[in-house]
Amino acid sequence: MGIIVTSKCGNAVVRNTIRRRTRAIAKSLIESGRLGGDIVFRFRCEGSVPDFESLERDLAECSERWSA
Repeated sequence: MGIIVTSKCGNAVVRNTIRRRTRAIAKSLIESGRLGGDIVFRFRCEGSVPDFESLERDLAECSERWSA
């Protein structure tokens, strides 16, 4: 799993927060069997930084599309 967060998302603290949240969500998706294989997440925060709930919802929706 790779996580890319551009500098447009904010300073290092914000970018690392996004990385940590993504890792936690991806770990739960992998353990539940809803996400597998090699995957790269790329964030281009244009405007606002996603909160944990919206990030979790978006990644769950994407994992459903990927597994189809």
